[in-house]
Order: sequence, then C-alpha cells, then structure tokens
Amino acid sequence: MDYHATLPMGALYLFVKVDAEKFNITNDEKMVLDLLKQEKILLAHGSAFNMEAKNYFRLVFLPHVDELIPALEKLKNFFLTYQQE
Repeated sequence: MDYHATLPMGALYLFVKVDAEKFNITNDEKMVLDLLKQEKILLAHGSAFNMEAKNYFRLVFLPHVDELIPALEKLKNFFLTYQQE
C-alpha cells in the first residue's frame, strides 16, 4: 500500500502515513514542499506535530467537498511519480 490513514474519531483532520521505502522519503518537510511546488497543495508535515517517523502528513478535510475532490486528485497524481531526491 502506498499510503494509509486511520479514520478519525470526530476530528476534522487525519494523519496519512506514506510508504517511505517506495517513495524514498527521509524528510517529510521536503515531501510537502515538493507537493506544494508541483501541485500547489499545502499540507502540514507530520514532524510539525512531533511525529518521529518522517513519512507522515496531516490532511485537513474541513473544506467543501467541491474543493477537496480536485485536491485529492492532485495528491494522487503527485504520488504516481514521486521519488524524493
């Protein structure tokens, strides 16, 4: 599996764990900056929330579904070819 998230229990966000080996991820801050540069989507990296593993990001799903669906498509497209350098 490329990424995994545990369903939240009442929160308006979730933490997504990305397959660090598949995408060569060693720096979650770089991962979200690469996403911002390529797809113009801003996410928070997991280490900003004191997560020790460097392959998490936080996804907030507060925006309207009409905004979320295109953003999630861009996120999916990003990980189709992403390899951290």
